[in-house]
Amino acid sequence: MSRSKQLYRLQQLDSTIAHAQVEIKEIMTILGQDEVLQKALLNEAAAKGVLEKKQKSLRKAENDVKDQEAKLKRVKAKLYGGNITNHKELEDLQQKSASLQRYLEVLEMRQLEAMMEVDEAEENHEQTTQALSEIRANREEQHAELLSEKAALETQIRELVENRPGLLTNIPPKDLELYEELRKSRAGIAVATIANKSCTACGTRIPSAIYQIARSPSQIAQCGTCKRILHGG
Repeated sequence: MSRSKQLYRLQQLDSTIAHAQVEIKEIMTILGQDEVLQKALLNEAAAKGVLEKKQKSLRKAENDVKDQEAKLKRVKAKLYGGNITNHKELEDLQQKSASLQRYLEVLEMRQLEAMMEVDEAEENHEQTTQALSEIRANREEQHAELLSEKAALETQIRELVENRPGLLTNIPPKDLELYEELRKSRAGIAVATIANKSCTACGTRIPSAIYQIARSPSQIAQCGTCKRILHGG
């Protein structure tokens, strides 16, 4: 096997490892993102707060109605109890009863409005709670899939790392040193293939002499422009 072929195979392995590591990093980023869930939690909490506020207003309205009914009942008891015979006093009680009745109707209307607002708040809270449940369920399903994918990638990386020393056995130390230097300085691509007598990494046309060296099993050729090791196939 040619020297460039050995390095090219090593690069394929290293690139696969690097790609898998990037995918794992992306998965971890997704797993750590809770923006949708946090928004759903805030919506549910806000809806719950509104509902509790409306329920409190309804309880007050109900108590106001009860208090007013009790006042009206006491006044009517006096009015129709037969113990009061004074005409002026009876007339005052009649006016007071009428006034209490009118205000009772106002309070009953407020109670009805409060009931309607509670119904609306309950419906909204139910919707936000359902949305939150769906998001949690989808999130759990998505996370399970991502964790499974992450485990598979980690297994792949372990296997590739275990196989890497076998590829290094027949690579001369100088070739390996050049390869590692180029991987660091050339965005992880140390070896470029040749297509139509051009470097596939930078597009530079390869001179015939360099092309022949690149195809040699015993020599190493580098692109004149990007300096990557050339693999002529």
